[in-house]
Formats: sequence, structure tokens, C-alpha cells
Amino acid sequence: MESFYKSFLEEYTTLVERNFSTLCQDFTLYQRMPLKCLIAVECENNPLPLVNFPDITVLSYTDKSLNQNMVMLCNKKEIEKAKEKIPEDLSYYPVITERNFPLFHSTGGFMPFEVDRQRCALRNQVYKSIKEDFKRAYAKFAAKHEV
Repeated sequence: MESFYKSFLEEYTTLVERNFSTLCQDFTLYQRMPLKCLIAVECENNPLPLVNFPDITVLSYTDKSLNQNMVMLCNKKEIEKAKEKIPEDLSYYPVITERNFPLFHSTGGFMPFEVDRQRCALRNQVYKSIKEDFKRAYAKFAAKHEV
């Protein structure tokens, strides 16, 4: 999960910079980088461990002292401790907790042909984030240029 999330951030950055070079500074996630991310993955073992989706908690905040994004796997207690230590002047992003994290769903594809969803989990998450950020960035652009 740690390498997946780091890859997600790298892919997101690459695609935003290459495809939206004039708008990338208005993309919410892009603006917040470099990020320090703590990820806790906890699975219920009832009734079957392979059937239940894991609970995934992500705490991310801007840390301008970093040269690149930093992702660490931890547990929920460590995330709670880290939240207490985050300086108030940092650009803090709220904790995201989702029972059925979208990574494990069959999400809408972004390919013009049929592709195995499990192989495209990373790309789907990247495109989903870019799509959400693009809406906000375009609205900001349109307002600025009276479009």
C-alpha cells in the first residue's frame, strides 16, 4: 500500500505537469505537494479475511521541508499521535477514512477498450483525482478570464 500510494502521487504529478502545464498550479493536490502521508490499513477477520474490504485511513499534510512526497505505512494509533504533532501553520488536510476504499472497487474505466480493472487500479485512482481537480482548476481559470 505504501508503494501504491507513492506511485499514485508520482503518476498524478507527471500527468498533471505534462497535460495541464498552465493549470497545474490550480490543481488542489498538486498545490499541496510535497506531502507527508501516513497510511493505516486494518482488516477485519470476521467472517473471512479475504472477503472483507480493509479499512484504510490516510493522513496527509503539506510539509515544505521535504524535497519529495513521503509515504509511510503505520497504524491508526500512530496517525492519531501524528495529528497532535502537526504544527497549526502547516496546510493541513483532513483525515480521510473510507470503509470500502475505491481502490478495491470496480470503478469506471478511463480506457477506450476493455482492461482488467485490477491491473488498472493505480491509473483509475490517478485519473479520478485529476478529473476532480480539473473541475476546480477550470472553474478558477474561467472566473479569472471571464470565460
